[in-house]
Amino acid sequence: MAFAALAFAACVEDKPYVDPGDGDGNGDPIDYSGLVLNEVDGVNKVVELYNAGEETISLKDVYIVKNDEDDFWEGGNSTSIASGTYILIGESEGSPFTASGGISAKKNVKFELFDPEGVSLDVFVRIDPSVIALDETCSDVEPNSFQRIPNATGPWMMAEPTNGVANASTGTAIPAN
Repeated sequence: MAFAALAFAACVEDKPYVDPGDGDGNGDPIDYSGLVLNEVDGVNKVVELYNAGEETISLKDVYIVKNDEDDFWEGGNSTSIASGTYILIGESEGSPFTASGGISAKKNVKFELFDPEGVSLDVFVRIDPSVIALDETCSDVEPNSFQRIPNATGPWMMAEPTNGVANASTGTAIPAN
C-alpha cells in the first residue's frame, strides 16, 4: 500500500497545472509565464494584470498577496485574460474585479502574483522592507503610479497612470523613501 501511495505522489508532483475548465475541454496545461503585474496605482486604487503571452489564460485560483500576508485578490471560475489585454483589480466595490485591502500612493507596499499551485509569477515591492517596513508611510508619489516601463517587460518606474492601456514609454525612478 505504501508503494502505491508513493508512486501516486511522484506522478502528481510532475504534472503541470491543468486547465481548470475554460470550456474548451482539452485539459491543456496553462502557461502562466506571460502573466505579469504591470501597474500599481495608488491614485486610482487599482492593480493591473497584463497577459504578454500568446494564449488566453484562465485566472481560476490565480491570486495576489499583499505585504506577504494579506489575501488581496483571487481569480474566479469564469475569469480569464486574453493575450495582449489588461485586467484592473480595484479596491472599490464598483470594480469588475474587486480586491480586499487598500492601495496607497504613500505607503510601502508589496504585491505578489501566484499561480494556482502557489508558484510566484511576479512581484512588485516599492521599497526594500529592510529600509522601510511594509505598510509604513513613505513619500507620496501622487499623481503617479508604479509601472513596468517598457510595458510588461521593463523595470518598475513612476509615470502618469495608464490603467487598462499600454504603460508610458518613459518614467522616473521610484523614490527610495
